[in-house]
Amino acid sequence: MTKNMKFIPIMLSLLLLAFIPQAISQSPEGLNWTQPAFDIFNSGHNPQQVITRDNVHEIELKWIYQSPERPAPIPGARMAFGTHAPPIAVYGLLYFVTESNKLTALNTLNGEEQWTFQYDPVELAISDVWSTLEAQHSISFFHDLLWMQTNDCNIFAFDPFTGEVKNEILNTCTDVPGNTGKYVGHYSPTFFETIIISRVSAGGGGGRSFVAGYDEFNGRLLWQWFSVPPSGGDPEWDFKDAAKGNINPYPGDWGENDLIGGGSIFSLIAVDESTGIIYFPTGAPALSYDASLRPGPNLYTNSIVALDANTGKMIWYHQTTPHDINGHEPARSLILANATVNGEERKVILSSTKGDYAYVFDAATGELLHDPISFGAQKISAYNTNQGNNADMELSQTVLEGRDYCPGAFGGAASTSAFADNTFFVASQNYCSKFNVGQVPYKDKLINGFQIEPSLIGQSSTVHAIDVSTGEIKWTFPIESRYQGGITVSGGVVYLVDISGNFYALDSETGDVLKKIPMNGAGNTGVTIASDANGDMRLYIATGGSKSGIITALGLPDTLTTEDEGISRRGLIGSFALTSIVGLLYLAFLRFSKKK
Repeated sequence: MTKNMKFIPIMLSLLLLAFIPQAISQSPEGLNWTQPAFDIFNSGHNPQQVITRDNVHEIELKWIYQSPERPAPIPGARMAFGTHAPPIAVYGLLYFVTESNKLTALNTLNGEEQWTFQYDPVELAISDVWSTLEAQHSISFFHDLLWMQTNDCNIFAFDPFTGEVKNEILNTCTDVPGNTGKYVGHYSPTFFETIIISRVSAGGGGGRSFVAGYDEFNGRLLWQWFSVPPSGGDPEWDFKDAAKGNINPYPGDWGENDLIGGGSIFSLIAVDESTGIIYFPTGAPALSYDASLRPGPNLYTNSIVALDANTGKMIWYHQTTPHDINGHEPARSLILANATVNGEERKVILSSTKGDYAYVFDAATGELLHDPISFGAQKISAYNTNQGNNADMELSQTVLEGRDYCPGAFGGAASTSAFADNTFFVASQNYCSKFNVGQVPYKDKLINGFQIEPSLIGQSSTVHAIDVSTGEIKWTFPIESRYQGGITVSGGVVYLVDISGNFYALDSETGDVLKKIPMNGAGNTGVTIASDANGDMRLYIATGGSKSGIITALGLPDTLTTEDEGISRRGLIGSFALTSIVGLLYLAFLRFSKKK
């Protein structure tokens, strides 16, 4: 390479560093999609006004990309069905990750592959901490880097243009205090200022789930917050923070045994930059072993939790289902929003659960602003939900043995939701379960426990639009199959992709169908909405099975230009197109250099 050729990438890099932050700050709203649910509040709402309820019926196919099949299966590993992580779109590039821990960057103009990163399956296979579940639920974009976490708990940050690893925090699930189980890392980190906030799940391995804060610059662990006590129990567990929420301290909560596990933080985390508070839900206690061996409410499972992002100290919590035996944990996201509640402007937390209830909390105090809002199909044999201190703290799953209960552990609200125009959009699955007694694998051994089995009752779903001001349901939309994908709302349109592969665009005010397209691939995540490198607004849809993922780009016809679109396009030319051009020039130069 000549001196002049060496000088080119340096100048392009300097131009990118100088221009990109300004471009993002000045660009029209909705230009980029940098977080799994659009923003750090998990709103699922892109405020763009190019593709709207007035023209969404005109959208057409722009391009399709199919990723190569996954590497050879890892012996003994379980793989999640389908593609679960919504794509990220920024700088005119699109990024997505598959269940096999493969990260790919695409050109938004044509779907052409720019770079890929495949985490070495051998590293997973030899991991001592991994629970053998292959699943990826998010990637994220912070501080001009693309972030992901591998299933064996390694955090990586990538240069968005080259895929070069720029930062890493390794082995975050190693030597965890009080842990005798295993983990899966499948959510990318979020940030508060320069604190990397990460979380891991028990993932069926009985691990002691936690949220942790790390220093962005040196990777030092700053704090850890655990959702369950250490293996063997802790007689003082409830007496440290129980008074900060809705449950009284329970002497001997969780009992004393080495089976304690669960409480997975299987969700997106919302960040309030103005207060330094983070919010997230916790999952159910491990259901594999007899719940009578964990007497008490089992704090802090099945809870909405608020922590100080600087210290990891709890601020408040609300446990929705004490001593859960149904698996009625909160869904995969909660939302931080400014909303009108009973005529008053409030900063609120919105959440929903697999038990088919929605909750509206005051974000500062955890006060419940409405009674729990019931939605979905009939509730059958749902124990302890919303019972607070009146819950039966010694129940066993034996009361459900061989019986259908609804919603089941894999039913109810199990996907990411959305918020716009003071409306909370939630999907619920009509999917029942039952328990069978037998030997089940747990913490690397076989125990006499319970296996969750799907019911033969028909499976379907319903999307609900809930008025946050009153707690009333405004409209519902039935879906014939299960719904695990996220919900996106933008331009007066609610976007859905169900597990049967049907794409829906609904009027956000009425629930009426504005557009329906068969995608011919399972939908397990939300629709991403962002501009391509030319400034044209696009819908990016991830579908597909466990072998490979498919990305489909939809947009308005090139000849269709509304007044709003014209205004948006003019703004994009000034604040975004140069960024994309410089980035794409950089990519072109790298490819040319490789050929040389």
